Amino acid sequence: MSTKLLNSLDPWRAVRNELSLVGRVALTELTRLTAVVLAGTDDDTSQVQYQLHFARSHEGHKIVTGRVQARLRLPCQRCLGVVEMAIDVPLNLGLVTTEALAETLSIDLEPVIVIDDQISPLALIEDELLLAIPTIPRHDEGGCQAPAPASTNNKNQDANIAFDDVEKAPHPFAVLRGLKRDQEH
Repeated sequence: MSTKLLNSLDPWRAVRNELSLVGRVALTELTRLTAVVLAGTDDDTSQVQYQLHFARSHEGHKIVTGRVQARLRLPCQRCLGVVEMAIDVPLNLGLVTTEALAETLSIDLEPVIVIDDQISPLALIEDELLLAIPTIPRHDEGGCQAPAPASTNNKNQDANIAFDDVEKAPHPFAVLRGLKRDQEH
């Protein structure tokens, strides 16, 4: 069992040796993911836990199983506030070299096409987390916070000023009315 995440590794050798990688990685190391999430302030929202186990399936496929867990701070698409989401992704991946071989995997295996006999465990973890983020992250129904109300006096005063401006502005079709009158004469 390893606790250090490697930048790249030979997946075929990892399967032969039944390699297990277990540990934590800082969210800041996952650059594509940090572009989507909001910065975390505590250890739970700034770390990603991972477990990757390389092995052979009963059918003889080379697989990676395990789990990726993180608490991500995402912008709520309703109120634009912060919504914390616990992401827990079970991994069940089949390692293949071509798309044709991906078609031969059992239905419960998600294909990962290995190029140049190397994979990046970090990229694998990041891909799985990105796929697990909801398309529209938001608080549960009723969980959004209303924006802070402005002071009542200023709000009414601003509304009156805006209404007065509308009354003084020329009517947008006044020019057309004038053209119509010119044509009638």
